[in-house]
Amino acid sequence: MRFSGEKKMTDSQKYLTSYELKKLQDKCVNFIKASDSDKFLRLRYMWRDKPLDYWENILNEKDGQMVPYTKDCNGDQRSALNGNIAGLFFGCALYPKNGKPPWFSYLGNRRLYISSTAIFRKPVRLYFADFYCHTKNHFATLVLTKTDSKQDNFCRDHNLPQLDMKNNPFLKIQTINGVDEVFVTVGVRVEVLYTETIDVNEVTTGKYKTGRFVWVKPSGRGRSRPGGIPKNPACRICNL
Repeated sequence: MRFSGEKKMTDSQKYLTSYELKKLQDKCVNFIKASDSDKFLRLRYMWRDKPLDYWENILNEKDGQMVPYTKDCNGDQRSALNGNIAGLFFGCALYPKNGKPPWFSYLGNRRLYISSTAIFRKPVRLYFADFYCHTKNHFATLVLTKTDSKQDNFCRDHNLPQLDMKNNPFLKIQTINGVDEVFVTVGVRVEVLYTETIDVNEVTTGKYKTGRFVWVKPSGRGRSRPGGIPKNPACRICNL
């Protein structure tokens, strides 16, 4: 209920403005530059960690179709993505010393690896969406959309900064000896919200077999927290 004289909140007040998003992106870039790991590593695979029952449901009840679902409120409370866009989160953060993914997961005991180049091979656009932390580790959220899709239009309508696929500080494609390879910064923990359905059967057993399942050691709750975890409001690094 709104009281007499109270103005309805506009989108520009409710969501981060283009100026605020650019400022948040600049904060993230400065964080990367200030780190001791201001370098890129080859990202052969992106991964998605979930409990076994999540994957069994997809394979047995949904014919292997991993369908995007509405993003929760994890990260910045004023992100236009929260509750408005459907996607699937993939991890991209590699250990700087050995270039490998984490050997454990807070999100589940079963990991799906998918070739990074297979995902980027389609006509897609990449956007910067968020820079946040919960306690100590900082994350950069990127959105990968199918060009001219509903989700792509949403990102543009809400002024998310579009990134040059071949030249940006977070995740980029480079051609090495005539072959496209994906590289990721190790200066911040990059995560990607991919907005298209993925056929898990095609990925793991199809003709080209671009991915595979592995077991991973669960840690903490071993699954995502319902509703997500809001950004730490006390952090001076990632708050505007």
